[in-house]
Amino acid sequence: MAKEASSLFAQYKSIRDYLAGVIADSAEIHRDRNILVHGKVWVKIEIGNVVDGRISGTIAITCAGIHRSKQVVREFRLAALEDLYYEEAHLHGRLGALIDGSDALPIAPSERLFLQAFLEKNYQKSTIPPTQ
Repeated sequence: MAKEASSLFAQYKSIRDYLAGVIADSAEIHRDRNILVHGKVWVKIEIGNVVDGRISGTIAITCAGIHRSKQVVREFRLAALEDLYYEEAHLHGRLGALIDGSDALPIAPSERLFLQAFLEKNYQKSTIPPTQ
């Protein structure tokens, strides 16, 4: 996808660079999300010794799946799950800003008209009506 975007927007540096960043950032995020959602999942609990009346230990979700024909095992503790959730949300926001033509985008004014025309011609909004 990165090659196609780079080729398609070759003359529009700020659009090309923005998309390249989104695509690069999305690879690991989506791999982890897909392994978590579609992989084999189990809970891993490790406990330690009692120290000062407290038991040390960790709880994690462990996931195994296949990525590019290779077995991948990922362990997610609470902080990692929260990070993945926020990274997905941030990625969604970056794509939404691109589609909506947000003024906050680092896209040159001269390229915004092209982007708007491109999206109007090529981007299909969902045909599913919003829920009430």
